[in-house]
Amino acid sequence: MTRKNFNQSVITSPEGVKTPSVVMTDPAFAKRIINYFSPQFSPNDTFLDPCAGFNAFFDNLPYPKDRCEIREGTDFLAYNTPATWIISNPPWHGIGYAPFAKHAYDLADHVVWLCRWDTLLGTGRRHRDYLEAGHKLAEIIMCDWKEANFTFLDGTPKAPEGFLLCVAHFSKLHQGDCKMTYWTKYAKRQ
Repeated sequence: MTRKNFNQSVITSPEGVKTPSVVMTDPAFAKRIINYFSPQFSPNDTFLDPCAGFNAFFDNLPYPKDRCEIREGTDFLAYNTPATWIISNPPWHGIGYAPFAKHAYDLADHVVWLCRWDTLLGTGRRHRDYLEAGHKLAEIIMCDWKEANFTFLDGTPKAPEGFLLCVAHFSKLHQGDCKMTYWTKYAKRQ
């Protein structure tokens, strides 16, 4: 990645905290995620996209819905309206992810993240954060990087990384074990 692209992929909060490697999700992939979980939605559910970016998730969420976007002055960490579902592509770096995820678990019954596996589940702290908030890991969906079609803020395509990409559903209502689903070409039976 060139230095120019790196600069175009950093978001700075009003407090001066920089979040590096910000990537935007392809709207078609965001829609696939929302459609997958939609059978679990109830008529009175509310929805929040806490890092709306260019609205890939927000535009596909049902009403009533709300959004936050730090670049537009709406800081999710200062947002306190509960939602039934939070669905988004959160910050991937630990310094940004940890407070972001903890706040989401406090606000919503269901939290669905599109993120790198290591960011979501790579440390004991990550597990404690959702468990202490009363959530359980309901499902993990392993994804192919190319299908997510990530871009940086300036529109430059993001190359796939060596880390595993997944969609994780954390739920206060979940009972039982975590379901593992594969949206990858490697898991398809011959």
